[in-house]
Amino acid sequence: MTGYIAPQNKFELKLPVPSDWNRKFFFYACGAFCGSVFGDACNLGLERGYASVTGNGGHDSRWGFDGVWAANAPELQEDFGWRSTHVVTLIAKAITEHYYGKPIKYSYMGGGSKGGQAVLMEAQRFPGISTA
Repeated sequence: MTGYIAPQNKFELKLPVPSDWNRKFFFYACGAFCGSVFGDACNLGLERGYASVTGNGGHDSRWGFDGVWAANAPELQEDFGWRSTHVVTLIAKAITEHYYGKPIKYSYMGGGSKGGQAVLMEAQRFPGISTA
């Protein structure tokens, strides 16, 4: 399923069939300057029974190192810097728990390039909250 959180936080959530769900959640953070949703990034977790989500980093742009989207757009810069990961995770977890009718037992987060920064920002900003 695909979703959207204002202003430009797009995501794709893939859920295994209920009998295959291991009660785990995996967020795959986008790479480079993001800008697109690569739903295939969810497949590795999905194949292992995880509810898996990925996003576009809070903006639409060509994939790679095109930073034009950030010019004069502080709200998009904030989304890219930390907010997109957080809000997408919160929404995707709520959808997952509602769909299965059970709480998520464990959550994981990973990714390449921007993924490392995203993991650290989430841990630093929300150390007491198990969000990703």
